[in-house]
Amino acid sequence: MRRLAAVIGGGGTGALAGAAAGSAIPGLGTIAGAVIGGVCGALAGWAAVDDDHDGQGPR
Repeated sequence: MRRLAAVIGGGGTGALAGAAAGSAIPGLGTIAGAVIGGVCGALAGWAAVDDDHDGQGPR
């Protein structure tokens, strides 16, 4: 469940940031920025979870 929450949170945050960046970058667009940001944020959330619960972060 922690990994799912991290993926959803990271994806949502990345999509918002990507949409803002996409609207500011000529030729990229808001939707493309949101998709790119959402995928990157979801991957970052997936990688950030401490799988073995030892308090030392991901490996």
